[in-house]
Amino acid sequence: MPTICKLANVKLRKDRIYDGYDISQVLFGTGKDPRDIVFYYRDVQVFAIRKGEYKAHFITQPEYNDETVIIHDPPLLFNLNVDPSEKNNIAAKNPVIIAEIKAILKQHLATVIKVENQLEK
Repeated sequence: MPTICKLANVKLRKDRIYDGYDISQVLFGTGKDPRDIVFYYRDVQVFAIRKGEYKAHFITQPEYNDETVIIHDPPLLFNLNVDPSEKNNIAAKNPVIIAEIKAILKQHLATVIKVENQLEK
């Protein structure tokens, strides 16, 4: 939403918290993404986190219609710069990166405020 508002020259209200970022510079090739960390949610759970070139999967699920959920401890870890297809799990060789990403998850979850599920109304 912040990107669309920027492109449409609409000012965002200051009385609320937005979970989006203005990435218009990325779209026009004039700058970088302001985020170094991306959270991958499925429903209300964080399934994965990307930090820089690394992506850690805490939970995987084969398909949307499949109820099988696999929890990974330690999480799967991939370097997307050299393995964009996420084929080679490098978690065992990178415990420091795993620890950093786990700390990011813990810090993030402490900030999440649960709200009423609008789809269950």
